[in-house]
Amino acid sequence: MGKKRWIFVLKFKTFFLRWYFTQVGTEAEPFQSNAQIVMFGNLRSPELPIYGAKTLGVRNGTLDLHGRHILHTWTKLAQTAAASATKVRAYVSD
Repeated sequence: MGKKRWIFVLKFKTFFLRWYFTQVGTEAEPFQSNAQIVMFGNLRSPELPIYGAKTLGVRNGTLDLHGRHILHTWTKLAQTAAASATKVRAYVSD
């Protein structure tokens, strides 16, 4: 039987680690499944002093995330998109 495939989902307004070590995958064995980190809130979300609102903060700790290699992690728009656009033109650059 093969390895279990986990799905990692983290949804929060404020996520704060202090004096903790949190690890998903390692360099030798990267996390191979899908992962999502979703930050939600609005203009009036409460703020943590120094860190602000919608925060993923680490103090005196470690957040270590290792995933499978993805060739292109970002792209640029080929042209300006209108605010009401439902489709955009993009291109991949190396």
